[in-house]
Amino acid sequence: MQSLLMRSPIFVAVCWIGAYLFITLLPLLLLLIYPPFEDRGFWLDLSVALGFIG
Repeated sequence: MQSLLMRSPIFVAVCWIGAYLFITLLPLLLLLIYPPFEDRGFWLDLSVALGFIG
């Protein structure tokens, strides 16, 4: 594993991009799992999700 990290900067870049996507998309996945509150609408939930990404 160590030699792969030293020889392939593409592998390191793919790992960083994957970590970034995981961290940014995790709140969206959590919003999909839990049911929405009754008093909030779709647009408010969408704006909160976009705020997590931003």
